[in-house]
Amino acid sequence: MSYNEANKLELLNSLKAQAFLNNSVNTSITEYISFELKTIPDEEKHKFHDFVELFLELGFESGYESNINLEEFSVLTDDEKNEIIIEELENDAKETNKSITSFEDLFEKVKVELKDYFVNYKGYFITELINSRDLGYKLIFFYENNYHVTPLKGRVGNQFNGYECDFIEFNTSVELNLDSDKNYLCIFLLMSKMNNKDGLKNIMTSIKKFINNFQDFYYHSITEKKENLLCENTNRRDDFIDEIDVVLSTYISNGRINFEEEKIIKKLCADFKSPLIFYKILSGGFSGSKVLEIRPKKTNNFENDKIYIIKYGFISDGKIKEEKDNFSEFIKGRKGFLSYTDATYEKTLHYEGILYNYAISENSKVSYSFDEILKKAETPYCDIESKKNIITNLFSENEAFNKWREDFNELKTGKVGDLYIDFVSKDKIENTLKYILNDENKSNAILDVFDKISNYTITYKETVCHGDLHTDNFFVDDEKNIYLIDFGFTNKRHSILDYTSLECSLKFKHFPFYLESNELIEIEKELLSERTFDLSYNFVSTKRKEVIEFLSMINTIRHNSLRDFSGQTSDNIEYYISLYFMTIRQIRYPNMNQLYAYHSTKKLGEFIVEKLKL
Repeated sequence: MSYNEANKLELLNSLKAQAFLNNSVNTSITEYISFELKTIPDEEKHKFHDFVELFLELGFESGYESNINLEEFSVLTDDEKNEIIIEELENDAKETNKSITSFEDLFEKVKVELKDYFVNYKGYFITELINSRDLGYKLIFFYENNYHVTPLKGRVGNQFNGYECDFIEFNTSVELNLDSDKNYLCIFLLMSKMNNKDGLKNIMTSIKKFINNFQDFYYHSITEKKENLLCENTNRRDDFIDEIDVVLSTYISNGRINFEEEKIIKKLCADFKSPLIFYKILSGGFSGSKVLEIRPKKTNNFENDKIYIIKYGFISDGKIKEEKDNFSEFIKGRKGFLSYTDATYEKTLHYEGILYNYAISENSKVSYSFDEILKKAETPYCDIESKKNIITNLFSENEAFNKWREDFNELKTGKVGDLYIDFVSKDKIENTLKYILNDENKSNAILDVFDKISNYTITYKETVCHGDLHTDNFFVDDEKNIYLIDFGFTNKRHSILDYTSLECSLKFKHFPFYLESNELIEIEKELLSERTFDLSYNFVSTKRKEVIEFLSMINTIRHNSLRDFSGQTSDNIEYYISLYFMTIRQIRYPNMNQLYAYHSTKKLGEFIVEKLKL
């Protein structure tokens, strides 16, 4: 609220003259004057010091005692005056800045209004160009003439009323230039330069020269995670230019992945110097990671293209870096690993990835994950005997498992729960049980058994285990060579763990989901027999051919596991203990058969508790 000092003083002087007219006192007027003085804002009272001083003197001479305190109207010192002046200037600046658009406000507006654009489109690079921190921001789109920009122009025109925005077409023959009286949120819209090295070089040179004109620079990256936009940035200008180089020089075959995912794939494939990359998604992990088969295109004949495997995930999760470190320690850092040539690690602002430079031998033309072999009839390994042979060769002939057994094989003793603490969280299991069972008594019964088995002390063999041996994580080429990928859980562990992990993958991912609970329970009862470790065993709990094939593969897994038993227990209880923990783990995952995992956990737990008299 504005305050008019001159008018106020004129009014008070007029009242004062009336209050003390003819050496008498009009108390009603003096009271009104006192009231008016008290309404003056504290920061303005010093301006009325002389009036108050005279008003009090006249009152004293006339026998009138006022309740006004002169000290409240004291004259300011020079320092106090300067402080007020500074404060007034700052307030004026704040009022002025209300009309200036901040980067935070503009960037938030861009993210909200253009979210679907950043999720679905490609070829955009978001930068913050700063001339001075005191200036406001303008939104600029620099676009190449062959970039389909019309729909975006319409969107921005409709949604950004009141904001300064502009679309500027550019080519490398004209120098990029913007006024110096503003800062800019600048979005470059660029087309692929596959097989156009000169065009790419000209764009990089032009943009690098342009951004170097600004005092400060940030490159902002946006991606989606569980329907939320994640934003990261860097002020390294060379990293931004290098990313343009990698992204625009290579074309990826289809659009099932977003632009930020393309960046990590292209960065991992940069050394191939291939302008075109074909891929297919092999799996999208529950944790958010994805596994791709990559074919850098160097010839006109697909059959001659080398196949590579890429796995990537959000850098905030940190899982890919751990996978690379485990690969370096337990494979690359050890002698005798000839087939596992190398694994390349790269990262962007949002993603980290690892490229396995193997998964197919030099003379092979095709490679399949075991998951593909189980699902597709057209592979060379579609018959059941071939599948069982792959399992046997995986555990008996694979370079990794043989070297790990050779280098690490120690007898140890410990509580079972401690051996599997990396895989099973009681709290998470409890929450999932409550959700899928909606029965507190059943949940508590499972958790009671879990505690009993967790506290059991076992003697076991410790060796290096892959740690996550499911059907997506090993590949077979057309020369029957088998390769492991994904070493995120690789470490020294209970020697039986990989066998039980693979059994769980077969049961809870690949068993037909149409099977009724009573049939699954009968199968689980039969799988508690010691005879299921004998290759001559024939299953009788089901007559379904498809299920019997899976059971025969489980039989093969169990038979191969015998070599890694500690020899300290009878009745194969060591295997069932490991299987219990790897089974209860599956209850958490919605993409697995959770109800089957519950029934299996229940049967296994009851069996183990009875056998061990816990």
